[in-house]
Formats: sequence, structure tokens, C-alpha cells
Amino acid sequence: MNAVLLKEKMDSSGLKYSFIAEQLGISPQGFIKKRKGVIPFTIKEVSLIKDLLGLTNAERDKIFFE
Repeated sequence: MNAVLLKEKMDSSGLKYSFIAEQLGISPQGFIKKRKGVIPFTIKEVSLIKDLLGLTNAERDKIFFE
């Protein structure tokens, strides 16, 4: 997972981390662990983040699958 690119996209979106965590149905602490790669994102979470951040399929793949 490319945590740096994810952080860049999240920062440029203007959405707060706590809002994204809430949309994913997880705690802010759980979201931090996922962003750091301690716990993997589920496919459903990746899909929700893609929609929330307006990522292209290529950006999604670069962040989560490379």
C-alpha cells in the first residue's frame, strides 16, 4: 500500500480523517492503523475510499494494490 499517496489524496480532498473513518464504519484509531498498513483495508473499504476521494481506477490501484 502506498500510504504517502493516500495521505496526499486525503489531504487534497479536504475531508477530515474522522469523517472518512465514520463513513467506513470504523474508529479513527482503526483508520490510522489501516493507513499505516498495520491492518489491511477490505475491498469494500477501498471502494468507499475511492468514491469519497474521487479516485480514478489507476489511482486506486496505485495506492492499494501495487
